Amino acid sequence: MLRRDNVDIDLKNYYPDRGGNARLKQYTDWLDERNIKYSMVRWPNWATHPTAINMRNEDALVFRLTFGL
Repeated sequence: MLRRDNVDIDLKNYYPDRGGNARLKQYTDWLDERNIKYSMVRWPNWATHPTAINMRNEDALVFRLTFGL
């Protein structure tokens, strides 16, 4: 059985308004404070805003529990 090491957490409901930008900033600040490695995913590639956050499975579990996603 093949298991992925990383997971994408969708951000589809947070853009492109000011409230969505504030929510994304809250997420990234929380991740930076805890030194969690993450990357912003844009799908399709030409999208102007991130559509997901990619991080390790263990970190994603804590992230989802903290923010109720």
